[in-house]
Amino acid sequence: MKQKIDIDWKKFIGFAFVIGLIYFITSFVLHLVHPLLITVGILLLLLVGDHYAQVADQKLAEKRRKKEEEKNREE
Repeated sequence: MKQKIDIDWKKFIGFAFVIGLIYFITSFVLHLVHPLLITVGILLLLLVGDHYAQVADQKLAEKRRKKEEEKNREE
């Protein structure tokens, strides 16, 4: 069975742009020794932050949905 991979292309392009910009800054502007490792580390932090932002957004959406359901029941 083949699984369909759902990719958010806007987010992918945004992360690719941020990765390129961070790599450019660390290698050409700051002249650091290991710009690729620093870029990967920052990317991992961004991915973890993005994950927790999505989780928080889902929780807020669930709360709003429950409030709307309760409001509709009362009417």
